[in-house]
Amino acid sequence: HFALDRLRQRFRRELSRIACECLGGVVELEFRVDPRLRSTTSEQEKGSPFPSPSVQTPTQRSHDAAPYRPKVTLESFVAGDSNRVALTAIEATLLRPGAVSPLLLHGPTGVGKSHLLQGLATAARRRLSGRVISLSAEQFTSHFVEALRGKGLPSFRHKHRDVDMLLVDDVQFLANKRATLVEFQHTMDDLLRNGRQLVLSSDRAPALLPGLCQEVVTRMSGGLV
Repeated sequence: HFALDRLRQRFRRELSRIACECLGGVVELEFRVDPRLRSTTSEQEKGSPFPSPSVQTPTQRSHDAAPYRPKVTLESFVAGDSNRVALTAIEATLLRPGAVSPLLLHGPTGVGKSHLLQGLATAARRRLSGRVISLSAEQFTSHFVEALRGKGLPSFRHKHRDVDMLLVDDVQFLANKRATLVEFQHTMDDLLRNGRQLVLSSDRAPALLPGLCQEVVTRMSGGLV
């Protein structure tokens, strides 16, 4: 129902226009949830071979590996005039990692930033020989806090700095997290100093991100935005 409401609110006008162009005349759109989806969910809950999604606490999620989903690929990304430049930048990054770093993609929720980052991670892991780490800013923060509490900073820094490509999604999550921002700044400096590729995403342009220190904003803006 969340997806249905989102489609109805954000894409009704575009879908109506396309339907009228393709079918001719006035087309009335109606949005419904396929009832077969409900029956599939019920079968899973009754003990079918397909497991129900497990609910994880934030602590459990923080121990998980990076959000790497092999099925999210650059080939499955829907390209258009509004995102052609972003897709081209991602493809160029894959061909020449480190040539332009950092690369920052910004835009509102739902325009495909995470898809592009995870598609790049999928392709880079398949084609490149170096280490590729992909995670969200929330995961970066959780890992850092756990490292502080457990005196595991050397391991944390090795994991996130000794890489050929680091991808961090939703960097706006770091706002007002002073200690994490300092660590993130040093991580960026280390990667950029060694010619490694850094790819970031945020929900708005760097200068409009509240709660980020000027040093981080400057570094985020220093590559391709």
